[in-house]
Amino acid sequence: MATEFNDKLETTIATVDVDLDRGIVIVKARNNPAVNSAINRSEAKTKIPNCPDMAFGPDWLHKFAISVVLGRALALKIRPHNIGAEKMKMYQMHTELVQAVLKRPMEQLENKTHLHQKILSHVQEICGLNRGLYANDEIQQNMVKHIFNIYLSRFITRSFSETKLRNGAKENGAFGFANTIAFSGKNHGSGKMKSGGRAKPLIGNELYFDVKQSLEENKQIAQWNVSWFDCYLYEDDTLTAGHFCNTSIRCEKDLFKVVFLKHKLDSIMIHRVTEKLLNYLVREDEKK
Repeated sequence: MATEFNDKLETTIATVDVDLDRGIVIVKARNNPAVNSAINRSEAKTKIPNCPDMAFGPDWLHKFAISVVLGRALALKIRPHNIGAEKMKMYQMHTELVQAVLKRPMEQLENKTHLHQKILSHVQEICGLNRGLYANDEIQQNMVKHIFNIYLSRFITRSFSETKLRNGAKENGAFGFANTIAFSGKNHGSGKMKSGGRAKPLIGNELYFDVKQSLEENKQIAQWNVSWFDCYLYEDDTLTAGHFCNTSIRCEKDLFKVVFLKHKLDSIMIHRVTEKLLNYLVREDEKK
């Protein structure tokens, strides 16, 4: 796509991958800040026949590729994506990632204290003393998890630095760590939590464990940021957990969107991130 402003011609590039076996379409668009800025200032004129002037950012390129390139030129019918299912799969992905990041702190705390069993004994005792609590086994287990998370959050914030959390996650086979997440829950409202920086795992924030309970109740994630370890992206264990690529992942109305928040990108990085996400988004029994 070509855009003219200040007597210069700037281009915004996109490619379209059609995977017939998996039934997916991937639009890869390179954002051009100069083009978007000029159009927003009404200084640019587009060079596409029969198209109105508009900001040719990645979202517009996605719509153009789906409707014009695939719809008109190739006569392919694109089935709408299931945003609800995608939010649930992002929850599953987040849960498995958090388990890998939390593995070492949880094992250390449990081995030192046998905390789960002690908390359960106290919860059962208290519920036995007050029948008005109406706490069945499931409710009691939820109470145990909530209390354990309080202790775990205190243990992590006081015993694990950001570097220690990242190194532990890498050693446990995690592909990275979350640093931002949008959450909602039946009784906890909704909002967004940030860790304070892309190098800081979200679980290092003591407040995260309150959000974690909301996520477990709702089992959906519409938006989160993931820092991917370079050692995972390039399959190179010599790279440290201090080298990573940050991405924003969103389940939106018209598309599933991944934004690479890094200036220098390459095909290996993009491929590994895309394939990992597709492992969750496209299951074998859904390839029809």
